[in-house]
Amino acid sequence: MIRKSKQYQIVLESSQGPVTLFVTKKPIKRIIIRYDEMKEVFNVSTPLSVSEKELRAVFYEHQTRFFKVKQARKNIQEDPPYYFGKMYESYTSILQSSKSLTREQYFHKIKPTFRLYLEKRVREYEGKMAIPIQHQVKVRTMKTRWGTNATHTKTLTFNTTLSQYHPDIIDAIVVHELAHYFIHGHQQNFYQLVHDYCPNYSLLDFRLKRRNYANI
Repeated sequence: MIRKSKQYQIVLESSQGPVTLFVTKKPIKRIIIRYDEMKEVFNVSTPLSVSEKELRAVFYEHQTRFFKVKQARKNIQEDPPYYFGKMYESYTSILQSSKSLTREQYFHKIKPTFRLYLEKRVREYEGKMAIPIQHQVKVRTMKTRWGTNATHTKTLTFNTTLSQYHPDIIDAIVVHELAHYFIHGHQQNFYQLVHDYCPNYSLLDFRLKRRNYANI
């Protein structure tokens, strides 16, 4: 029997001890797993048709996948600070602040500066790609996306953590999101368009996904 509630929590036994899943049922097509290192829980989004029994079965069949997501989040937290591809001793040293900053505090502080930088890059590529409108540019922390293009509001939103990467990698994401002005999906002609304006896109995307901040 499928729960009518759109949100619920379950605790499951695993090879690494008890695991808490906070489940949200949405009108989506596949199961999405995120790990919240602060609360030490898995946030799981599932299609509306997936029952709790089915989710339990998925968990026990694919425990390794869940723990890979958890380890990836842990590894990110342990990465040294980078700013535009250059490594620093601390987040405090990047901002030349006299106060110690956590990773979250640092990303909050650099949002305005990073948004202005992205806005300039977006304007440049709008011109190169002959896009006849100017997009609004926003920055926020996202757990699973580097950027989004809300075509109905003409708004591009970029992940704050992109500021760690070399400018060439940032440009690759700018081109990717702007390409959605012409093509909504990720089919072959979409990536051909992206490569037209960012010939090294595949290499840059590879380095992005492997947290090669310096692009070397």
